[in-house]
Amino acid sequence: MKRFALFLSVAALVALLPLPAAAHSLGPNMNALWVGLLHPVLAVEQGLTFFVLGMTQARYGEQLPKWMFPTLLCTIAAMFLLFSFLPVAGNGATQGMPLLGAGLMLLLPFDRFRAYVPMAVLALGAILGAEIGIELPTGASPILFLCGIGFAAVILLAYAQEFWTRFYRPWFDIAARIVGSWLIAVAIILVGASFRPIV
Repeated sequence: MKRFALFLSVAALVALLPLPAAAHSLGPNMNALWVGLLHPVLAVEQGLTFFVLGMTQARYGEQLPKWMFPTLLCTIAAMFLLFSFLPVAGNGATQGMPLLGAGLMLLLPFDRFRAYVPMAVLALGAILGAEIGIELPTGASPILFLCGIGFAAVILLAYAQEFWTRFYRPWFDIAARIVGSWLIAVAIILVGASFRPIV
């Protein structure tokens, strides 16, 4: 199963790489399902966040409740449907919040406070679902768009778990904290830039 997930995810990424602009637009020959599939794979802040969530599952393994990741996907879906109908425009803040959550997930010492991991994962899922809902392309069906996002999310989660499990080295935990610090810095820049007055 893990090998199949790895093959499927690599094949999907290779197929989608030439189409980054399509992740945020609904062209005449594209449907909402396809755009939804592209969105979390090619929108950097969303792809990284899903990848971090998958690595979290692999890092803490059996110590996490089995209901957590199905609940995560339901949380993302609920927040997506809520924010897709709200008149809220996306900006640097909406892009930065998922990165901030992902950075904190990598940086904070959850290995010593593992009881808080499910709460952190679900909170990050809520942020991610809200950000995706805000960026729903005009004219796209929310249900089809959400189905595409769900399929892409499963691919990214499976790929991240496989990567961490198969290639794990002792220095991965240190590298995770370094990357987490970098993501937090980028998120702060994005959020700060969103409040800069437009001249």
